Amino acid sequence: DEPLAKLLPIRGSEAVLVARPPDLRQLAGLLKQAALYLGNDSGPSHIAAAVGIPTVALFGPTDPRVWGPRGHGVEVLRAPDGKMESLEVDSVEDTLVRLMDNPATGPAAVEK
Repeated sequence: DEPLAKLLPIRGSEAVLVARPPDLRQLAGLLKQAALYLGNDSGPSHIAAAVGIPTVALFGPTDPRVWGPRGHGVEVLRAPDGKMESLEVDSVEDTLVRLMDNPATGPAAVEK
């Protein structure tokens, strides 16, 4: 994932962190410190949503109505044809920036 993360120059971001903590408790603690989370249809996306950080979850063939994370500040983007590579990078970036810029979901809201 690290080479792919480097392809995501998010406007205004200082760094993209790809982490592999050894257990779920440490992952939750790490995510709680994040300003924003971008991930795919996976357990860490649910944990990010559960700890309350702005979360963008990317979905391909699976149904986010069934498997998507839930919560305030959670956005789900689904590939229209079920293929992850069909998701537009600009659309993902716009969603990330919108979450960060929104006073209800951005960094100031997370710190409360």
